Amino acid sequence: MDPAGGRKNAFGYFRRSGRRWGTAFVRGIFTIVAFLSWVTGGFYRREDPGVFQGRETQAGAPKNAQDVKKILLIRMDLLGDVILTMPAVAALRKGYPLAHITMLVLPYTAPALDLFPYVDRVVTFDINKLRPSGDMLNLSHYRDLWRLLHRLRQERYDLAVSFYGLYAGILALISGARLRIGYRGEGCPFLFNLPVPGRRYEVPQHEVEYDLALARAAGACETLVALTPAIPEEVKDRALALLSHEGVGPQDLLVAIHPGSTNGTAKRWTIQGWAALADRVATELGAGVIFNGVASEMPLVREITGRMKTTPVVMAGKTSIPELAYLLTRCRVLVTGDSAPLHLAWSLGVPVVGLYGPTDPVVSGPYGGRSVVLRKEISCSPCYDLLDTAECRRESVACMEAITEEEVFTAVKRALQEFAPASQGTRAE
Repeated sequence: MDPAGGRKNAFGYFRRSGRRWGTAFVRGIFTIVAFLSWVTGGFYRREDPGVFQGRETQAGAPKNAQDVKKILLIRMDLLGDVILTMPAVAALRKGYPLAHITMLVLPYTAPALDLFPYVDRVVTFDINKLRPSGDMLNLSHYRDLWRLLHRLRQERYDLAVSFYGLYAGILALISGARLRIGYRGEGCPFLFNLPVPGRRYEVPQHEVEYDLALARAAGACETLVALTPAIPEEVKDRALALLSHEGVGPQDLLVAIHPGSTNGTAKRWTIQGWAALADRVATELGAGVIFNGVASEMPLVREITGRMKTTPVVMAGKTSIPELAYLLTRCRVLVTGDSAPLHLAWSLGVPVVGLYGPTDPVVSGPYGGRSVVLRKEISCSPCYDLLDTAECRRESVACMEAITEEEVFTAVKRALQEFAPASQGTRAE
């Protein structure tokens, strides 16, 4: 056995074990607080949940929608997941047109909500600081948590929807919301008084569908609501200035590449594959290549561009989420693995070529048309299980390495030929 490989496996084991034990500790604290909240008056606004059953009217809005004045939506995980929740949020907005909707998210995902006109207020809290991988011994984080809990209870919500995870369910309970909805299998028995049976991934379906099931149980519009993201004019101006500074003209043919993934290195295609693809897109298709990513992904982008023969435009680390959104609408296609920009592009109607390996495109692929998904059927894929980031336990990520440069290039050409450009600043229908 390779000693280096043995040390890597041992480190991975202890890291996963540490995360599990630390997460169990924090969950225990949350659960105790939630139980005390329940015992001492968490249901201070008791009402028969049956008043929201049989709720469809001819207008498509729920019966008694006027009784729901304040709604709390909780989605405290990755940016891509927040974007995939937007169809459910849009359905809730249509079902409760007069309600004031608050959404609780992580601080870094909050700017994405500026693109969608469904939420009245955004509240943020970084739950990751209370995880083992964060700074869970820092007492200031618990003071921030206490302020959040106090603020939520003061609002006296009529309805709370926990879109994912035990923490979200506990926060829904502590908020004191009159009606609380979430998957029964994702929380303690007393967290929800309108639980939806089961939990995610028991039946393979897209993340959008899991979220829509919760929204419909909460009285949302039954039909799928088309997303209508809009990019503010000042954001467009800043993004155009960035492109102009890089010598990109308004009529240039652009192809975007996002090579990174913040939720696991196993989701990434090969460095040599990205470099060769970008060169072919530039030389054979005559397109400008734009590399996107967050600042922490700059070393990866530099390694790729350092192997290229052509010169791309590097936007990694230079754009906010809304600016990235507009930049994507300027591109004819985005090529990436399972990542937040893939889902952002989908929401904007931008054609996508998605490369999948450890994650299942049935669950987390582009939702709907205008996309090409590449994935190799091998025995160990998909392997991602939500317990940790997507890291391969083998010496090589065979499922991603099996995707060839020729296959990706052919998919890019197909996307350029078959899919019309997205509307700049709004979603292409």
